[in-house]
Amino acid sequence: MKVIVPTPITDAMLSSSIAEPSTGEVAWVSGSAYTVGTRRIRATTHRIYECVAAVASGVTTLPEADSVHWLDVGPTNRWAMLDGVVNTQSQATSSITVTLTPGIVDSLSLLELVGGSVTITQKDAPGGTVVYTQTMVLEGSVVLDWYQYYFEPFQPLDTAVFQKMGPYANNEITATITGIGTVKCGVISVGKAYEIGDTLASPTIGILDYSSKTTDSFGVTKLTKRAFSKRMDARLLMDARAFTQLYRLLASLRSTPTVWLGSDLPGLSPLVVYGFYQDFSIEIAYPDFHLCSLQVQGLI
Repeated sequence: MKVIVPTPITDAMLSSSIAEPSTGEVAWVSGSAYTVGTRRIRATTHRIYECVAAVASGVTTLPEADSVHWLDVGPTNRWAMLDGVVNTQSQATSSITVTLTPGIVDSLSLLELVGGSVTITQKDAPGGTVVYTQTMVLEGSVVLDWYQYYFEPFQPLDTAVFQKMGPYANNEITATITGIGTVKCGVISVGKAYEIGDTLASPTIGILDYSSKTTDSFGVTKLTKRAFSKRMDARLLMDARAFTQLYRLLASLRSTPTVWLGSDLPGLSPLVVYGFYQDFSIEIAYPDFHLCSLQVQGLI
């Protein structure tokens, strides 16, 4: 089990092929009149605001400070992949290229992907020498027989995790997502990976479904499909020598959106969860090893 402690991304660290305002987005202008339903963005906050009460000409109050007239409805397209919410996706036609200068990191995660492949390139400094590059094809189909070979629909991967990048203090990391049609990314997160312990046999993975099921007086049930989040329960074998450090690390990550890697093995991508731990407990069981029970709740 690994956890990737995230590095917050600021405007100065980001360069993206997605402009702000993006296609279909319009910047808010101070003093302009706005009618109900109008949407405007603020590049300062990287958020989209919808007018819920008419704004008269000459009003200069910022949308983020005016909850009477404006409602925050989500991130801008450029920053949707960086807002910490999985189901808000940045999108573009054919490709998205993002370049980050986050300081010392060794891992990068991309979640809720739609595309054909992802290529990561790391340089030891902006415009410097390439020290790491890797391409992942987002093909996750599992073919068990000839019928599936010919007729099973394409099953794309939606998660890509890249590790073991060089810990350069002034590095530059570029991620390029390519595909046919619209490509999307829900979360891009960089940080330092820490080994918590070895995942013991029989971890459990599932979902929490936020869909609603209502049954009327005639017995007719109506299903309203909504989002879901992952959940993972795992038991870990932890090195006793690192007990204090790992305890402090887990405590510091409370209420922090984080990438948790239940396994690095191919085919176990559902054990990659972006979320927060609900609970952890450490049993001081043996002189050399301790047992840790960890419950991780995914974000939607």
